Amino acid sequence: MIFVDIAPPKLKVSKVIIDDVHAGYKATKHLLEAGASQIACVSGSRNTINFLRVKGYLKAINESGFDLNTDLIIFNEKLIEGEQWGMVRSKKLLKKYPLLNGVFATTDMLATGLIKVAKKQNLRVPEDIKVIGFSNWAISMLYEPSISTVDQPGYEMGQKAAQLLFSKINTPTKVRAKTVIIETEVIQRESSKVN
Repeated sequence: MIFVDIAPPKLKVSKVIIDDVHAGYKATKHLLEAGASQIACVSGSRNTINFLRVKGYLKAINESGFDLNTDLIIFNEKLIEGEQWGMVRSKKLLKKYPLLNGVFATTDMLATGLIKVAKKQNLRVPEDIKVIGFSNWAISMLYEPSISTVDQPGYEMGQKAAQLLFSKINTPTKVRAKTVIIETEVIQRESSKVN
């Protein structure tokens, strides 16, 4: 058995994952370097991966010297069509914090929802608010403006998982549980350009 992306931490099995804490840190750091000073984190449900990405966000904010406001971290518990990918929570966030000028969304779909809400509130992306998503789904490149994102290399993760699986099948007694961590990178697009 090989786990890809999400793996139970205490189960001794092989897994292919990314460093979600470091990826969240890099995404937030990117916004800081692009000039954002009040940055929110819009996340999906309260699961292990989202908590790790938020942990990276917190690390970058704490290092930045800017005040940490935990009210700027929002979780969307019910990511269903009725809530339109977190748009309800994003609308409240943008109204409550008019000086907000950066958002790290833990998925690209949450980033698209936030940008849609920002446009309805006459905020310009990236001039008024910079946004970065996560995963590098096709929508992040096709959306207007195109969305900066953290590339989670799914193809490479799948390849590595297949290699581990074949290795276990071919020599089942010799192969121990192994953790492979795949590197992520920030892809800058229009949503976080420097003004």
